[in-house]
Amino acid sequence: MKNLLKITGVIALIAAIGFLGACGGDSDGIGGGGAVVSLGDTLTLSGPVFTWDWDADRYNKFNGTLDIIPHKDVGERGTITAGQLNFTVGTPDAVYLDSIEDLITYNLNFYSMFEDMTAYNTVPVEGVVIDGFGVDSSDWYLELENPANFYSEQAIFVYVDNNVRITGKGTQEIGDEDGYTIGSNDFDITLNKGWNAVCVRTTFSFTSMTVSISLKNPTGFTWWLDDWDGWGEPWYFSSNHGIRANTKDVRFNRQ
Repeated sequence: MKNLLKITGVIALIAAIGFLGACGGDSDGIGGGGAVVSLGDTLTLSGPVFTWDWDADRYNKFNGTLDIIPHKDVGERGTITAGQLNFTVGTPDAVYLDSIEDLITYNLNFYSMFEDMTAYNTVPVEGVVIDGFGVDSSDWYLELENPANFYSEQAIFVYVDNNVRITGKGTQEIGDEDGYTIGSNDFDITLNKGWNAVCVRTTFSFTSMTVSISLKNPTGFTWWLDDWDGWGEPWYFSSNHGIRANTKDVRFNRQ
């Protein structure tokens, strides 16, 4: 019964905000329309920013001005000005890059739910991941997401200095005595030299939660500004909202 209540709460929460994904349409950059999977040497992120009113169960357009910085330093900063995100970065300097082995260990193994992650490359590959933005001197955090009925997706942006294929094997665990399962699907993606858009989808049902990774155009995703108690914990598992899987510490692996 406790699992039924848990997952019902998750589904109700996602259903309540499912229409947010349609609210990102006024963008010249990624977050509204026209995004592509392989983005070349320059990454431009822009679009209107929204917040969620947890008490009223509705979204609000954010109209403030904030300075932002990516989790992983790429030598650039951005701003939210009058509620509009503006961030551009070209080819990151070598000092900001990590080996592809470190990226798949610490940045791309989402929620630590994939096994045997392997990079196939004939030359050394280095890169960096932008999976969201922190806001200076506050607990606010900005991500590009597409919450919908029974699933939620997050878009992240990966730079690599050479083409590389990455694979991973999915896992499955029985969550507790009621048989609720927490798992992931196998994936096989190829990142092109430059910036790439990668989507992470978490699908919910009354009996399971499954994570999958793909290359995907994040058209229609929404820039979501949330007030978290710390980086690295997605909103649907935030302790602030009383929803948490009880068999795993489900977190982004971030450096």
